[in-house]
Amino acid sequence: MNFHADWTSTLTELGLTSVIAELSSEEGIARNGNHVVELLKRKLVELRKVPSEEQSKGHSHNLHVLSEIIDTVEKTMRKQGN
Repeated sequence: MNFHADWTSTLTELGLTSVIAELSSEEGIARNGNHVVELLKRKLVELRKVPSEEQSKGHSHNLHVLSEIIDTVEKTMRKQGN
């Protein structure tokens, strides 16, 4: 899977560095894709609940990047037959 530098910086900023290694290879996605998607979806829900006055400058960007990662991982898992 083509892992974008933007994804790495966003996951790092959100404290999700543990999933970077799992997402950086097709094998990692095959083994842990479902777990990672659930983790990212929970984080996405959590971020959507942040009141606008408490949102950081990059809040909407982070939401977009997380959604993009989730979509990409789900597509990869479908191609793999998971």
